[in-house]
Amino acid sequence: MTEVITFPGIASRPSKAQRESARTRFPPRPAATDWPATRQERGEAEARLTSGIFVLPNAGSQDRRKRALAWFLDWLSGQPGGTWQQRWMASGADAAGGSWREEPIAWQRERGRESQWLREELSGALVVAICGDLVRPSRGDSPASRHYATPTRTFPAWP
Repeated sequence: MTEVITFPGIASRPSKAQRESARTRFPPRPAATDWPATRQERGEAEARLTSGIFVLPNAGSQDRRKRALAWFLDWLSGQPGGTWQQRWMASGADAAGGSWREEPIAWQRERGRESQWLREELSGALVVAICGDLVRPSRGDSPASRHYATPTRTFPAWP
């Protein structure tokens, strides 16, 4: 038998009116456009994102992660902008939601890069780039609802 514990005077969930009032009184902060990690040079970013906490225990998996991250950064380097975040936004990937991988896949194939796991590898590279604070996809429509590379599925506590 499950017992529900209640506390006098405390509602278990705010009402819709209370939630709307809170959204009005406490609007979200504007999205940051610049921070130290997104300004890193390519070599510094790649070295950081392939070492320390980003290293996988399986050597083969780590090799695939390194290759995918290099390809992801190659593609992103070709986009306009002075930071990784600016390049991410300029690429159109952020607005594309779940189909964001189509452009980098086409870009990779034009350069003769093939992998049966390219979609998954690019998704993994994006997760590493997010965890390493290189890029911050917007929450406009929520990556989870658009089936992004799914950092929200991988990390349910996504801010």
